[in-house]
Amino acid sequence: MPPFSVDRHHDTMCDVIRRWADIQPGAPALIAQGKAPCTYGALVALMDGIRSTLNASGFGRGDRIAVIHGGGADMMAVMVGVMSGATAVPLSPNATEAELEAQLALCGVAAVIADATLDGPVRALARRRGLPCFELETRDPSVTGDLVIEPIPGRAPKPDEEARFEDIGLVLTTSGSTAEAKVAPMGWRANMARLHNNTTQFRLGPDDCCFVMRPLYYRGAYGNCVDTLYSGGRAVVVPRFGADELLEALVPHGVTWFACGPTFLHALHQRLDAHRDEIAGAKLRFIRAGTSPLDPGFAEALETALGVPILESYSTTETGRLACNPLPPARRKRGTVGTLHGDEVAILGPDGAVLPQGSYGEIVTRGDQTFAGYENAEEINAEAFAGGWFHTGDEGYFDDDGYLVLTGRIKEMINRGGEKVSPAEVDAALLAHPDVAEAAVFPISHQTLGEEVAAAVVRTPGAAIDEKALTAHLLKILAGHKVPRRIVFVDRIPRGETGKIQRYRLADMLGLADAAPAASGPDTRAPSPLEAELQAIWAEALGRDRVALDDNFFLLGGDSLQAVELFLEIERRLGRRLPVAALFEAGTVAEMARLIEAEAPQGCMVALQPKGSRPPFFCVHGNGGEVIGFYNLARHLGPDQPFYGIQAVGWDGSVVPFTRTRDMAAHYVAEMRKVQPKGPYLLGGYSFGGRIAVHMAAMLRQAGEEVALLALLDSNSHVGRTWVTLDQWIARHGAPTGPARWAETLRYVWFRTRKACDAVNGQLRRALLVGLWETYRATGWTLPQGLRRPDRANRIMRMSHRRMPAYDGDAVYFKTAPAPGSPSHPDAQGTWDRVIRGRLQVVDVPGGHDDIIREPYAAVLAEKLAAALSKASPGTRA
Repeated sequence: MPPFSVDRHHDTMCDVIRRWADIQPGAPALIAQGKAPCTYGALVALMDGIRSTLNASGFGRGDRIAVIHGGGADMMAVMVGVMSGATAVPLSPNATEAELEAQLALCGVAAVIADATLDGPVRALARRRGLPCFELETRDPSVTGDLVIEPIPGRAPKPDEEARFEDIGLVLTTSGSTAEAKVAPMGWRANMARLHNNTTQFRLGPDDCCFVMRPLYYRGAYGNCVDTLYSGGRAVVVPRFGADELLEALVPHGVTWFACGPTFLHALHQRLDAHRDEIAGAKLRFIRAGTSPLDPGFAEALETALGVPILESYSTTETGRLACNPLPPARRKRGTVGTLHGDEVAILGPDGAVLPQGSYGEIVTRGDQTFAGYENAEEINAEAFAGGWFHTGDEGYFDDDGYLVLTGRIKEMINRGGEKVSPAEVDAALLAHPDVAEAAVFPISHQTLGEEVAAAVVRTPGAAIDEKALTAHLLKILAGHKVPRRIVFVDRIPRGETGKIQRYRLADMLGLADAAPAASGPDTRAPSPLEAELQAIWAEALGRDRVALDDNFFLLGGDSLQAVELFLEIERRLGRRLPVAALFEAGTVAEMARLIEAEAPQGCMVALQPKGSRPPFFCVHGNGGEVIGFYNLARHLGPDQPFYGIQAVGWDGSVVPFTRTRDMAAHYVAEMRKVQPKGPYLLGGYSFGGRIAVHMAAMLRQAGEEVALLALLDSNSHVGRTWVTLDQWIARHGAPTGPARWAETLRYVWFRTRKACDAVNGQLRRALLVGLWETYRATGWTLPQGLRRPDRANRIMRMSHRRMPAYDGDAVYFKTAPAPGSPSHPDAQGTWDRVIRGRLQVVDVPGGHDDIIREPYAAVLAEKLAAALSKASPGTRA
């Protein structure tokens, strides 16, 4: 912070610069490469000179002056001069005549200051619109900021007044992720709050030097400059970025920080080897990264090479910087944009309610940093400031540590046949591949789905990855409907003038406006009779005209419900039963045909994610016996966490399913030890599978093995009461009186009667089926196919086997909230403490029992499960 008091509620930026000039008049403020610097004393003289000239020409407070310049240090000097007594409107000289004319009109510009060296339509356009045009002349080209503008006669002069705190200092245009331009006036109230917060968080002072690598008509470059001037430091400003220019400036100018996006960082990384001496002698303190996600692996490598932290942050034109990863020794978290920075920030749901930590929603903010509203846009402002918050249009959530995670633009969400896809999430998955340098996901039109997912990818130098290999990588990380159907490899990704990717324009820019395929491509060979039959079954289950031999089920948008339908139809028409989880082994028609023809019996271990350096996590199936439902959970745990789903045996008809929980648990332990012979084991189970997991954990402990984690995923112990009294039932329904009470009484009596009948029916069915199964085992007779279904055997075990062995180890119970008006007693959920003799940790998770392994709740469960896995095996988590 400045070594003097700054009144954030009365001062302007120019007041602060004037005070720095009193303290250090000869200290450099603005530096252009190859020139003498503009000192603080000279900058104040320039401010006074430009303000006086504008006043003499009839312009002053409240008038908007467009500054059209190439964007170097001289442009910043001129803007400071304009802001000292009027309002600056920075515009790009690269805009077309039509674009400039629209911006001049939209921003209400009263006059123009144009660099005398600029060609183009600026002057003719100003004349046509009747705008005075001041020529900006350079007196000494060897000195930064040695500039002058001559007065323009014809208007009554205005009094020489300096800007005040209540004035508008800057006017910017913003379009966000749409083509609709909006005017965002920036008052000194918001500007000074942003400056105070930035200099405080980054501990900026007179010894700091910022390298500004973008033209000053960009908000980010302007912000970096004023942060520096507010703190009394110096800014090296270049109109265009070059990695060599930055690296060569590090030592001579003592650069301590700079800010940029991933594109610039990748270009910088490629030039490091040629500038080792400069890097060794540099005084860099930090790099601030923004505009788009940064690959964590790349960030770590660049940090190591430069020896400074890279701080990912989040800001908008309207709000300034809202969040940023902190400077050391505080913790930086990759994949997040850090902790809150300045204004109040919340996450809102669709109903406008503030959501709890961990919930996805729209990022909103309020406070001094936030601007007052768009100009001449009542309807837009009413929506943007609904409920007293400014709605950023960005989606995200706060993680367990309070770090903000961005998941994409709400308006950028791709609607693929009703499935919402976040481009930012797919971007991150693409960037996780080492052969991908840059990526941008965007929508393309589709005649049946409405929108389809596409991606533009820039390969890392020397990489030769193709679309097929990259798709295979994505299928391990993302749900099938999120994987791009079109991947285009490009040398560079088109960006707008602000450097941001304009996703809504990429399809047109890359010639893909109508390029999404409506159906699968042709087969490269004729299908076999079995493959042809499977193609027809797949097409029917997926609701498609046809399916190619090598089409991937998940890539076609298949989900777990469609998978069940698919396999039931295969069983009906082909007489061949496969577990639904076989889709992970046979994800295409051709692979499934080979699996069926091989007649190989299916094991119970399904490697949903076989790779990774961490100890594997084994998770027992629920009542249905399938593990395809764990697909999203395994994916959210990440590519470095091996995940084995334990599915029920007997799906292929080769063996009779288990009818006793202990037998099932013993078999699963034996199969699990084939994958991991020795502990410590990470074990879990969902629903009915939690009870099996407890049996397995007890067996492992008795065998002298360590169970590092026993995770019970919303599993009921069934050792407590499962019924409520009539009064409890009625109380749960609002304690009705009169006729309503009789209605609730009859409803409860009917419910209990039905449950009693179900119990008797279950016992009879179990006695019959178990008898048949035992006879089969003893005689070897072949039972009808319908009697050999593992899901039916599991259901009978669930209803009949209510005794649980005591387990003398620890466990983590991931518990959902009981459904409102649930007929079950709370003991049915919360009695694991009667079984677990060690420490029982209860972790509450959102969603209902069936929801927690489905999107979007699977991501939350995965985050909480990952924390338990990390705690159980800390040596494997760096």
